[in-house]
Amino acid sequence: GQGFQQANWARIIHEETSSEFEVSLYPNPFEGIVSIQHNTEEDITINVFDPAGKLVYKNLLNVTGPNQSINLETLSSGVYLVNLKSNQLTYFTKLIKE
Repeated sequence: GQGFQQANWARIIHEETSSEFEVSLYPNPFEGIVSIQHNTEEDITINVFDPAGKLVYKNLLNVTGPNQSINLETLSSGVYLVNLKSNQLTYFTKLIKE
């Protein structure tokens, strides 16, 4: 697989994100812990891809409220494409690790 090329990220983020899935990831840029604020009550699958499209992090968040956090301190500094999925809702965004 060719993976995701950064030039295509803007299209993926725009076209593949469900408009009814409200998500905020912060801080961005981050150093280790990323907070996720969302509007779903369903569990969320998190996939983080490097610029070459390689899956570098995957986790299933058991949603217990509108705020969760994930530890990404093992990732190298750089830019990542993040995909959050919950049943039929999908959200893509770009995250920067300092």
